[in-house]
Amino acid sequence: MTPSTTPIGARVGRARRGVGQLWQVPTFLFGLLAVLGVAASSPWRQTPQWREFDGLISSLRVGLDKGEPTDSLVGLAEQIHAHMAAFPGRKAEAHFLIGSALYQQARANPASTAHDIWPRAMDHLEQAFTLGVREHDRPALHYRLGYCWYQQKTNVPRALELMTQSVDKGARQPLEGYRLLIEAYLQQQPVNLDAALAACRRVLDLTPSKDADAQARARLQISQVLLRKGQRADANKELARIGAKAPRAIRLQARLLQAQAYEEDNQWTEAITIWRGLLADAPHVEGGRVRICYALGKCLQQKEPPDNAETMRVWADALRLGGPAGQAAGLRLGQLRLVLDGAQAGQALADWKTALANVKIPADFRNPFVKTQELRAWFDHAIERFQAAQDPEKTQAVAELYRKIAPGDEADERIARAAESLAQQLAAKHKAMLDNIQAEDVQAQYRRAGAAWEHAAQSRPAAQRADSFWRAAQCYLAARDSAHAQQVLQQFVKIEPNDRRLAEGWLALGDLYRHAGDQDSSHKAYHKCIEIPSTEFAHRARLHLAIAQKKQNNLVKAREILDQILTNQGPQLDRPTQEKALYQMTLVLMLMKNHGEARIHLKNFVQNFPENPNVLVARERLGECARQLAKFEFIEGDKLRSTIKVGMPLEVQQGVEERIRAHRSAGKALLKESANDYQRLVDELETKARSKNSLTDVEAMLLRRAWFGIGDCYYDDEEFTESLRIFTKLQESHRRTVEGLFAATRVCGLATLLRQPMTGLRSIRMLQEDLKAMPENDEVFRTADVPTREVWQRWSQDTERRLLTPPRKDTGPVFR
Repeated sequence: MTPSTTPIGARVGRARRGVGQLWQVPTFLFGLLAVLGVAASSPWRQTPQWREFDGLISSLRVGLDKGEPTDSLVGLAEQIHAHMAAFPGRKAEAHFLIGSALYQQARANPASTAHDIWPRAMDHLEQAFTLGVREHDRPALHYRLGYCWYQQKTNVPRALELMTQSVDKGARQPLEGYRLLIEAYLQQQPVNLDAALAACRRVLDLTPSKDADAQARARLQISQVLLRKGQRADANKELARIGAKAPRAIRLQARLLQAQAYEEDNQWTEAITIWRGLLADAPHVEGGRVRICYALGKCLQQKEPPDNAETMRVWADALRLGGPAGQAAGLRLGQLRLVLDGAQAGQALADWKTALANVKIPADFRNPFVKTQELRAWFDHAIERFQAAQDPEKTQAVAELYRKIAPGDEADERIARAAESLAQQLAAKHKAMLDNIQAEDVQAQYRRAGAAWEHAAQSRPAAQRADSFWRAAQCYLAARDSAHAQQVLQQFVKIEPNDRRLAEGWLALGDLYRHAGDQDSSHKAYHKCIEIPSTEFAHRARLHLAIAQKKQNNLVKAREILDQILTNQGPQLDRPTQEKALYQMTLVLMLMKNHGEARIHLKNFVQNFPENPNVLVARERLGECARQLAKFEFIEGDKLRSTIKVGMPLEVQQGVEERIRAHRSAGKALLKESANDYQRLVDELETKARSKNSLTDVEAMLLRRAWFGIGDCYYDDEEFTESLRIFTKLQESHRRTVEGLFAATRVCGLATLLRQPMTGLRSIRMLQEDLKAMPENDEVFRTADVPTREVWQRWSQDTERRLLTPPRKDTGPVFR
């Protein structure tokens, strides 16, 4: 170890300062005292107005913290508001405190009074939020602003977010704040169960452990939210913690929720244990012993294996006790007896009679545990069973019970429903090719069902017959019995009170007349349908009328009707009708040569209905419209050119030439659009052909027409060589088709124009080979607007002679 060199008695530590450095200490102290002096004297250096304003701020802040009367707080707030313009640096704080005073006032007043205060509080707090307050005021600002938004139902999601983030530090009573958040999240649309659950858990955390009642209520609320989330196992854990020390009402509610959760999870044994345990507290359970016995019986029936003997015992007990649950138990008891043992049928009917003893008319039966439809199904099954057993006495007994829960004519309706159901079963078997069911069998059963519904209609009061007539019509339509369907619908439209159903009836009747070729009657029916404009059926009727007008070449009228459909869109215009109407509009506009509007509607159709089977046709017509519009531009340019005369003023001539160039430019742009439309269609179809190795007949035709359109675009754009190439390829690739034949005409014309007679001759001879191989009745010659085979042969011979004729010698001047 190295020996120390420090002399004994020397001081170890920091080096001592020299005398020259000691001046720094008093200087530092003097500076510190100066700073403190400035800070201490700052309030005395402010103006009296500032000190007064600061006092108001401080008083309001203290008053808010102490919870002083709101009227005095608002009075201070009004004074601050009157003077705060002079102190822009404290605007944020002022707005925060003014808004807080109003917030407290709104909370202290009834809703009718607070309704006018909340907007004012919200306005000031929003301004404070925008300007930015000091950090220690932010939680209170955020909570109060969120609270105001929530009370005003303004930006509720953001309001709840602010309140949730700031409730712990910003609310005077966080426990109350979380309870409000639970209520808000459960009322939110959609319900925010996760946030509600988190708030419930915070309520439990903040509830004092010594407050057992409040703890139990908090756990019950947590369990209720968990059940709504479907987390039944977690809910049961919370419910199990609500023990014997909890208030009886809460404890029993917890047990009922446990039973519900076990039932929903098919844990029948656990549910049975809960229900049996509740018997001891039956007088205090909502619904009493009878409700417990009813629920216990249902669980006993659901467990595996069912305890039928115990079920019948507890349900018989419930039936004796009466009430809605006792009635339900008796009805289920009768059904159970029928299912278990035919020998108990008599006792089953006795149970049903006891359960329905106080039911005189259908309106008397209102049971929350058994739906009328369920009970009618049991009675239907019993009637079928007793009919099969040829027991008219019991059948009549069930019919009498049936009349207690349904009008007397329901028996006829039940027969009709059974007949229709059988028809539907036969139809399903026929579709699946089962049991050798033929189409005639299905139609015959539907015809019987239609007759049964007609009979049911006649047995009902006049005001209630419409539905049975409608069902009869649907069955007759399924039976392809149009005559009977027409007759029934004619009665239906005379009595149906509901506008929507009446409009549908007139539409169906119009369709039947239309299919039968009765145009006048169909139009009358469609117009009756249109007289009820607030349904989707009115637009469907208009569509049929428009199509009829188009067929009669009344294009203006057809367009007018289609405009009514497409320009009055709303909930009454269903998508299929809109789709059909839009397509029909494109057809009408094309026939009217209105290619500009047709192109607009075609684009709309292609964009909005890409899955429509006619969308490829529409895309081909898009190209055709653009090409026709281009031709129109060129024609307009030619018309203008014809107006140029010798001696026309230069300025006027230049203006005309400028307009000619504009038309030509527009025409070329449209030709480009047309070619692009066609090319996109070609690319898609050829890609599909390569991937699937085939196209449908329509797709193949559209591919040829698209190529034809591209060739015409090049021709119209005076790119004759490219046009010739395309038409030559089209003829070679698609021989003996409509497009192949017409391509030959284009090739020959272009060959003459370009002085390529050999190209034209090759095309003509190819055409002649095709014509020779095609019969006179070939479908190509049966296509609309296609000449006969004889006309094609004569044209090919004339064209061949013309191509073989040497060109006339040019007698004009020769360039040397």
